[in-house]
This record gives sequence, C-alpha cells and structure tokens, in this order.
Amino acid sequence: MSLLLDHALFFHHHQKARLENKLPAWSVGSLSQRIHTEALVQFVQDFCDNGISEQKLNELKERIDNIIPFNPSTKHMSSRIFPQMKPAPSLEHFQKKVA
Repeated sequence: MSLLLDHALFFHHHQKARLENKLPAWSVGSLSQRIHTEALVQFVQDFCDNGISEQKLNELKERIDNIIPFNPSTKHMSSRIFPQMKPAPSLEHFQKKVA
C-alpha cells in the first residue's frame, strides 16, 4: 500500500511540475504533509465561509487525527526488541578495574 501511495504521488501537480522541469522530486513525507495541510486549510476556509457552529467545531476535533496523524518515533528505540545482550569483552575488563 505504501508503494502504491508513493507511485500515486508522482502524479500530484507539485511533483509533476518538479519532474517536468528536471528538478529533484519532493520527498514522499513532505508531499504528504503538504497534502494534509492543504486539506486542513480547505476545511478551515469552508468552516469560515459557512459560519462557525459548535457542530462544525466538533467535526473538526473529530477529524484532526485523520488530517494530521501522530507517528511513532523510531529514533528512541522504544519499539525495538533486542536479544539478550552482554557487554563487549573490553567493557568487562574495564568494569573489573573500576570495581
């Protein structure tokens, strides 16, 4: 599915313009963020054009997770499972000297 999305983004008007002008393509992440932001701006514009009601505000709150989702971090190693790990031999030697 991810590969299909990557392929579909080649046909986005911003991406096509870059490729036709022989410029480097935008990254998939930045292009998808741009699309999400454009959707949010369009929603807010529709929201303002049609008047603000409590029902519409609640609708925005319900949709915000779909528009700008949270992604788990891969930088902090929190979701990784490691096998039983032992210190390197040089570290074992160092620990004996300190103790």
